[in-house]
Amino acid sequence: MKKLLYIGSSILFATALSAAPCTDEAAKIALNTWGQSVASLNPTSAATTAYVENATLMGTVAKDSVSSVAGRENYFKHFIGTNKAVNVAWNTINVVNYEGSSVVSGLYTFTLTNDQNQTSSIAARYTFALENTQAGCKIIEHHSSAVPANAFDASVNTTAVNETNGAAAPASNAAATPAPANAANSTAPAARPTVPAPAGR
Repeated sequence: MKKLLYIGSSILFATALSAAPCTDEAAKIALNTWGQSVASLNPTSAATTAYVENATLMGTVAKDSVSSVAGRENYFKHFIGTNKAVNVAWNTINVVNYEGSSVVSGLYTFTLTNDQNQTSSIAARYTFALENTQAGCKIIEHHSSAVPANAFDASVNTTAVNETNGAAAPASNAAATPAPANAANSTAPAARPTVPAPAGR
């Protein structure tokens, strides 16, 4: 990639090589480093160990995003709270590489144990944008959101075909299994959305 350098009235051409994206292994190491920093129960470690300094975080239980060490530290201070253990389980990990960066997305589950040895869990979706730096693979953007209590299976069954007219059969509500909600906030399962009947039947 060529860059123009202006020095007085002269124009110099310089060649800059884009950094290679993180390898799949390096991306997974970055995720594990982040998970361990959260499990340390140290908000400062959680806010700095795996992130670049100005990384943006949209936390699992946050109303808005933060893009500073202080903002991330404040988020983790509230997220960790007085729990004596916070563990992260990686359910699915999908790595996609672009020029100079990598995007990792999937599902993870937080398990929190309070000082009364009571546990609660938060099932969530995540997206990490990673940059390959001199200090290793670091997080530059992190978005996380809890899986809704009434979430449904969005996958499409392409083999289900209506024998009468050859049209794809509508998905059944019975096949949708809600992901676990935050045990600390759940009192009763939410009603599932009603799937409207196909038109023209």
